[in-house]
Amino acid sequence: MDLLTISAMQDAADHFFELLGVVQNRIPEETSIGDPLRLTEHVARLAQFKRKERKEELHRERFRFNNFNEVKLDEN
Repeated sequence: MDLLTISAMQDAADHFFELLGVVQNRIPEETSIGDPLRLTEHVARLAQFKRKERKEELHRERFRFNNFNEVKLDEN
């Protein structure tokens, strides 16, 4: 089993609490302690989904560009 180092945990905690802070700054103060954690999970899933969509869109754009060039080459 590969144990986590203190440095790896510190890096992960820094990143996690930065993301948690983003969520906590946008929700009402009267929410429970668990709400920001649950919301952070949902926001992270949404961010991953949006990143995947952007990658797929870039791939589609690249494919369309290649098809456009092939059509132009065939016309000449």
